[in-house]
Order: sequence, then structure tokens, then C-alpha cells
Amino acid sequence: MESPDLNPSPAPDDAADTWLRANHSLPPLPDAGFSRRVLAALPPARRRFSRTRFCLAGLAAGLVVALAGLAWGGVPSLATLDSELTESTGRLLTSPALGALGVAAISVWYALCGGRRLLPRL
Repeated sequence: MESPDLNPSPAPDDAADTWLRANHSLPPLPDAGFSRRVLAALPPARRRFSRTRFCLAGLAAGLVVALAGLAWGGVPSLATLDSELTESTGRLLTSPALGALGVAAISVWYALCGGRRLLPRL
């Protein structure tokens, strides 16, 4: 059976391995503050988009809308809820609505992933 790794492994370099093992405990080379100056010259880190915050904000907004609906609309009966869900599902299963939902889903996916997986690097 052929190896799943089709790239040949390089031959072990015993001289380099021996040198690394012998010198691994040496103190680091003095840099006279070079590392500190390089780190100070770097631009500040970008603030990353937090998906957790986005999801929590969506959850809070959904709860507010649901509670507001209950407060002003009252609790619907199961028969009313069933008929409204059936009617709403019928409206969502039309071609324009499905197309709009598809475009919205792709837009959200593109916004969250930044298009990294959509477009190959050239």
C-alpha cells in the first residue's frame, strides 16, 4: 500500500539534531532592546468582529420583539396560531420570497466570512 503522504520525508540530519540538543539550554542572544522597539513600532491590533456579541444582540432583539408582541397582542390561542403559521408558510414558499431569503442568507454568510471561502485567491 502506498503512503498517504506522497511527499518524500527528508533524511534526518543527525548533525543538526545533535547541535540543537547540545545548545537548547543556552541563554538567548542579547538584542539591546531591538525586540521591544520592533513591537512598539507595530500598528495597533485591529479590533475583531465578535460573532458572540452579534448573536447575543440578535437574541436580545428577538426576546424584546417576542415580549412586546405578547404584551400588546396577548397570548394567541393554538387554533389562531396554527392558522397564522399555515398562512405565513404559504407566503414564504413562493418563488420571490425564497429568492429573497436565499440572497439574504448569502449576504449574511458573505458578511460573516468575509468572502474568504467564496472567491479563490488569484
